[in-house]
This record gives sequence, structure tokens and C-alpha cells, in this order.
Amino acid sequence: MAAVRANDSPRVSAGALAAAVAAVLADPMDAGRLGLTAQALEAVTKVYADRGYAPIWSGEQGLRLGAATLVEAFLRAGDDGLEPDEYLPRRIAGGSSATVEDLAEAELELSAALVRYATDLKVGRLAPTRTDSRGNVLRKEIDTAAILRDAAAAGDLGGYLRALAPANSLYAGMRRSLAEYRRATARGGWPEPAPDRLEPGQAGEPVARLRAILRATGDLMNFAAGEDGAPYDEALAVAVKSFQERHGLLPDGVVGAETRDAMAIGAEERLRQILLNMERVRWLPDDLGDPHIMVNLAGFTLSYVEGGETAMTMRAIVGKPGRSSPEFSGLITYLEVNPSWSVPRIIAIEDLLPKIRKDPRFLANNGFSLRTGNGGSVDAESVNWSAIRADSFPYALRQKPGPSNALGQVKFMFPNSFDVYLHDTPARGLFSQPVRAYSSGCIRLEKPLELAARLLAANGNWSDERLRAAVARGETRSVILSRPVPVHLTYLTSWRDPDGTVQFRPDIYGRDREMDEALVARGTQLVAVNAAGGGAAVALP
Repeated sequence: MAAVRANDSPRVSAGALAAAVAAVLADPMDAGRLGLTAQALEAVTKVYADRGYAPIWSGEQGLRLGAATLVEAFLRAGDDGLEPDEYLPRRIAGGSSATVEDLAEAELELSAALVRYATDLKVGRLAPTRTDSRGNVLRKEIDTAAILRDAAAAGDLGGYLRALAPANSLYAGMRRSLAEYRRATARGGWPEPAPDRLEPGQAGEPVARLRAILRATGDLMNFAAGEDGAPYDEALAVAVKSFQERHGLLPDGVVGAETRDAMAIGAEERLRQILLNMERVRWLPDDLGDPHIMVNLAGFTLSYVEGGETAMTMRAIVGKPGRSSPEFSGLITYLEVNPSWSVPRIIAIEDLLPKIRKDPRFLANNGFSLRTGNGGSVDAESVNWSAIRADSFPYALRQKPGPSNALGQVKFMFPNSFDVYLHDTPARGLFSQPVRAYSSGCIRLEKPLELAARLLAANGNWSDERLRAAVARGETRSVILSRPVPVHLTYLTSWRDPDGTVQFRPDIYGRDREMDEALVARGTQLVAVNAAGGGAAVALP
């Protein structure tokens, strides 16, 4: 599209400019070049129609100051991990030969760029409402018309544009991590680790290389601690443990295969990991709730946040890769004490049927009842289990409350299309594992009764003693929360702790890879440096 320099543009009438804007929006070929979805284009057209097609960024003498503010925001898009060139007008230049049509096209190109920028910054760049092959991630929507109307009315346009970014602390922390890892990448990152097992007491070039790695990653902060020829001393072991903790590894202070593999991931790849997780955090609601619960599937943790502070954390067991837990936000509205378990079909045929075939008393011994499709009861020992096929399994299984019940003593309900919830578990030993992906999609909790007590505190009549007495009675009971609590299931393979520690975790579900591929297919190049991008600056009088 044509572009116009404000200080030498011909004077045009407001009426002629409005008519030219209307003409561009009415022409499918011209409007199609704005690069908006049909829904976004419709919203933009309505905003201009409601204004009588009066321009926002252009005036009788060319582009206004707001246009420069807008372009400056696009130039800083790299600070949020976005690519400035995706928003900058192709050329805002020209001279006295520019026409009113040129001004109208420049006007609409700026508005379209704002819509794309606001959408990418506020809710994410990936267009499908669900972003992976298993149907995970419910994406937020954006009110395109409100973005453009509010920008037009903003007394402080720069402040308004800055406020489009997610306001939660997770995003703010990742933004700082992005800047730090860009600097690390610009410095050349860190060397490859030696292909050796390293432990305290050793010396030589591999230990010197290890020390260089940990200095570059920030885990060895005391640069005076040990010369390059010094042995693997206590200070270096402490730094190794710091690295291991930040990467979800057993902090034993020894560089084994897993620690070496984590160190072999370079600064540029870690930078890309941060960028992908910034995209993921944009999918979270603007208001996380106070209090709220955050489950990090990749970190195998649950956090209870109240008053902006993390009041409780616990280990969690999440879905195994073949039955991964989804990402979405919900609202915990009630608890079930001593729940029964209606076994999902996939678990019945893949996990339990082999055990039943091996021992028909497995069901009775573990508190399961067997029912037909119409609810009739069936004696499990009367069934010829060798003749029951997985693809035509005719029964429903239900496990009564009790010590062996898979859901434990309490479950936390937030109705959702995935049929996922949080719950207790009798399999306590798995919480000691560093990688805890063992469930069939639901989230098992390390300290479920403590979380239940937190949620029930607002009810006023549920003390910790009353809760434990209800559990001891063994009866199934639903308890409605007087204050429903938002819960967010997310998948963060990188985040920043409140103390500034940058955390990384393996991509156990392959979702970082899927997101990366989706962004490449979209034509997005994740920026590795804070480049200003192309496009000329707007010249204003």
C-alpha cells in the first residue's frame, strides 16, 4: 500500500478522507490486503462506520502523532518476543504527490497492524482455538472492535498499548528472562559439556569447562571461586546442584547423563523455549483470580496463590504422554469427600481388563462393581473374561469409596469438557519421583486434605477437624464451596520464580515442538535478538 509523510503531504478535506477510507473498506480486494481475518475485518469496518469513516491516525494534513506512537510500539514488539516486521507498515514515506487514497490506505494499514499486534500480544499468535492433535488448549478471544475504539479514545496511547500485554506475574517474569537470555545468546552462550561423568574431587579440562558453563548460566555466581585449573570443589558442587534444581533434576551435585544433556542445550534453544512459554502464558485469563490454583503440568506442581503470594505448593502427578493432561482454566465449585470412581472406558479396557483376565477376583478385591449398559449388576466371576474383547467391552466399572479407591479421600470438581479433575491418590510413593507423569489425565495431589482445608475455609463451618472426621466416616459427601476458586492447568517448560530463578523443564508432551511447528506454519519467526525490524520511521511536523 502507499504511504505518506505527514510534513509534506497535500492538505485534504476531512470529508474526502472519510470517503476514501469507506471506499477502501468497501472494496474486497483493497480490504483483503489488510491481512485481517474476516471476523476482524468486519469488526474494524463497523468501528469506522460508527465513526462515519472518520480516520483515527490521519488528519487533513497527514498522519497524526498517534501514528508515531503506534509505530514506536511496533518497534518495541521484540521486548515481548514478537517480530516487529509483522506489524510495521511496509513504508510510511512519500511526498507531496501522495493522494487522499494513499492517506486512507495508510490509515487502515495502521489500524490493521494494531489489531494484529494487540491480538498476538494479548491472546497469542496461534489461530486455532485448539492447538494440538489431542484437542488441548482453549484459547481466549479478543474484542477487535473494543481494541480499536479504545485506542482511538485513549488519552495516553502509549500507556494503553503497554497495558495490552498480560498483566500477571508469570508473564512479567518471562519478559525479564527473555532479555537475560538474549544477552546470554549475544555473548555466545556457553560451551558444550565434556562427555564425561564429573563429580567432586576431579580436575582437568572437563572441570574447567564445567565451571565456564555454570558461570555463563548464572549458577556459579562467585567468579573468584576456583581457577580454571582448580579441582571440582564444594563451590562448584553447589553450583551444579543449583543448575540441577532449576532443570527439575535430582540435585546430587554430580554431572551424570541427565545433567550433561541439560547443559548441552544451548542459550539460543533456551531463549526459544522462553519465547514459546510466553506465548503459552498469553492463553491464560487476564484475571487469574484471588485466590487461584495454578497447576504446571510440565513442572509436576500445584500452587495455591492468594493475595499475590504463593501460600501453598505441592507435588502433582500428571497425565502420562499417551494420556496427557489438557491445558485450560476452570472453576472449582465443589469437593467430594470419599468419592466413588466411575472408571473411564479407556482405563477399563487398557489398564484393568488385563488384570481382570488374569484374576477374576481382582474386581471384588479392589472394591469394583460391574454393570451392564442399562445399569444392571453383573457377577464378575460368572463372566468368561477370555472372550471379552477390548473393542467391544460391554460393561461399566465403578469403584466404591475406601482405602484402595483410585481417587483417594477427596476430589476437587471443576466441570469441563475434558472430564479432568484434581484428586487424592493411594499411590503415595510416586510423589518421590522427579518426573511424575503417571496418570490418565487427571491431576493427583501430594497434599489434598491441606488444599481442601484452604478451599473450605471460606465456608466458615468446615474446620480441619470436621473435614478429617467426614473422611473418617467413609461416606461419600459433596461439599459446595461458598467461594468457588479458579484453577488453571498450564504447561510451562520455562518460568521465572519470584526470587528471579529461571526454571526449565523437558517437553514431556512434545507441545513446545508442536507450538514451534504451528508458528513456523503461520509464517512467524521467533526472534532471537531484540531487532527493531524494518520499516521507516514516521515523519511528523
